Amino acid sequence: MGSKSNLIFHHGKIYTADAGRTIADAVAVKDDTIVAVGSNDTVMAMADDQTETFRVLLFHFV
Repeated sequence: MGSKSNLIFHHGKIYTADAGRTIADAVAVKDDTIVAVGSNDTVMAMADDQTETFRVLLFHFV
């Protein structure tokens, strides 16, 4: 079985630009697709030994 996610960006302020103007702590990416946005704990639970993780300062999706 492959990695749960390829990349996780965590401990940041991630502006999702959704209708509720949500600010999340972390985002997980799998095969060029965002698969989760949420708290550090929730998103980091998607990591395994093949997941690259990066601490971020600012991330913005439009």
